Amino acid sequence: MPSRQFHIKKAERNMTFYQSHNLGTSPFTEWAMVVLFYAAVHYVDAVLSQEPVLQDPRLRHPTDHVTRNSAVSKSPNLAPI
Repeated sequence: MPSRQFHIKKAERNMTFYQSHNLGTSPFTEWAMVVLFYAAVHYVDAVLSQEPVLQDPRLRHPTDHVTRNSAVSKSPNLAPI
């Protein structure tokens, strides 16, 4: 199972890629949203991987968006989102 640090490193890598492009001149601005989305997914997964109320490992380490949404709805740390 990927660790919290694994997800944080992936999110930071995505953010570095995002920040390396000049969105004012790039013809590929739509990809900025894709990169930001997956950075956010990794930050959410980092929190879920450490969430003590999630006893089911499938919720702590989701492999699809449906399972991730279920885990987020059960996570007090992610309730604001």
